[in-house]
Amino acid sequence: MTPPGPAEIDTEDEAGEVRRQVLEGNLDHRERLKERRRSRGPFHRAHVHAARTLLALRQLGRKSGQRCLDIGTGNAPFAWILGRRYEELHGIDLSSEAADIARAKGYKMQVGLIEECIQDLGPASFDLVFSRHVLEHVSDPDGVVEACYALTTPGGWNLHAVPMPPYTDPVHITEFWPHEWARLFQRVGFTVYESRRVSVLGHEEIQIKAQRPD
Repeated sequence: MTPPGPAEIDTEDEAGEVRRQVLEGNLDHRERLKERRRSRGPFHRAHVHAARTLLALRQLGRKSGQRCLDIGTGNAPFAWILGRRYEELHGIDLSSEAADIARAKGYKMQVGLIEECIQDLGPASFDLVFSRHVLEHVSDPDGVVEACYALTTPGGWNLHAVPMPPYTDPVHITEFWPHEWARLFQRVGFTVYESRRVSVLGHEEIQIKAQRPD
């Protein structure tokens, strides 16, 4: 299946919605403060991350009754974005405190590792498996991507973003370049439509878009 063609962000609609949600407190407060310090333009980096996520989701289209799994949910800063396109939001995080915050934002949460949660979540049950800056922290990327495949419905999508190497942070332990992420997702069975470097206000990251075949 060929993914829908690219769509442009309407600055008065999508990006304006990002700004409004930040002002209303729907993006994590610590993230807002951190990005305010790093801001290099009219939009803080958190705004651009959110706008980029909106654009990627809009390219996938929307169907009723779909389910989304957010890996490494944290305080659920993207709950409002994912919630406007998916009827059910599920999440996985290692922190029970973060899970409680995510539940308050409408998530059904599991605490633990994704590989341990497949049976509880239900194999082949999510139309989107999503993560931002999570996969670089895992010690077994093959196992995690295999779990993502097992949890994705046939025809369902995966959207992931990781920082661009090289890494200096010691907690970033899986240092793959775009072609290496593409090979991993393909080896597991995904059709990879995108694994490329993108720049967010001077901060480079890798964006991965892959589909489980029907």
